[in-house]
Amino acid sequence: MQIVWQSLWPVLAFIALGLGIRRVGLVGEGGIQRLTNAIFWGLIPLYLMLTMSKVQWVDVRMLPVLAYFVGAIVVIAAALWRQGLTRRAVVWGLAATFSNNVMIGLPLVALVFGGSGSATLMSLLVVHSLVLLTVATCLLEIASARDPAAGTRQPLAKVLASAAIKTIVHPVPLPIIIGLLWAASGAGWFAGLDVFYSGLKTVFAPAALMLVGLSLSANISKTLLRSAVLLAATKNIAFPLIVLIACWSMGETGTPAATMVLAASLPIGANVMLFAQRYQAEPELVSAAISLSSIASLFSVSLVIALLA
Repeated sequence: MQIVWQSLWPVLAFIALGLGIRRVGLVGEGGIQRLTNAIFWGLIPLYLMLTMSKVQWVDVRMLPVLAYFVGAIVVIAAALWRQGLTRRAVVWGLAATFSNNVMIGLPLVALVFGGSGSATLMSLLVVHSLVLLTVATCLLEIASARDPAAGTRQPLAKVLASAAIKTIVHPVPLPIIIGLLWAASGAGWFAGLDVFYSGLKTVFAPAALMLVGLSLSANISKTLLRSAVLLAATKNIAFPLIVLIACWSMGETGTPAATMVLAASLPIGANVMLFAQRYQAEPELVSAAISLSSIASLFSVSLVIALLA
């Protein structure tokens, strides 16, 4: 638990800071939306593009990563089957599978599994955002275009064509594609870009986590709280179990499998909050679930580490 706490407390601190700023009235609803737009259209494209430009595909171990995504597909498909192709269902599925692998995962895996685990986690990080955020973007664009409540239900062919264009020309998939092409070209980085990227990483994660705290509702209904608890439990408990079964079924064992299970058990990543705010897909539920998932992970991740050991 002490090891988990070392990696977890900064996450909780930034969420609490955002919550405190909201409670004293320094930022209102309009400010939250402007912060969301600044992160979604400014920070996240640069962050994803530069991160993907450093990708070295020769270092990627695909089998354990594939097991992780098999588990993610199962969870997302279950959310869509139960709730239909709606914005809420897509964001719910994304929240239940998108882990905080950078702020918590990297230091935690290094402490628990050493260099071997870190190498496996880096393989996941190469494609984690590429796969999950791109799939979520495509599904959200389709769900938005087919939303009967907004009066936007259109023919399926038109919806798919529009979604394909918006998925590519979007502040998430497009920077990823540009970054991967940059990496494939072997061009490398010009002098001074490392310093800029380091500063960008320092700003991006705290800003996204503060947005979670800013979006926490002062009056959480019992229904919302139950949904948030269910979503947090799915992410912290059910998802790692599904990934574990996927690893076993694919013959993946040892440190690679344990690293994927530990990554799956990590709390919900703050990036999900950006999608919930951007597409107005119950951001109150997502912010509550991220907070609960982060608090509960002190115990659930400690249990997972003990069982893996």
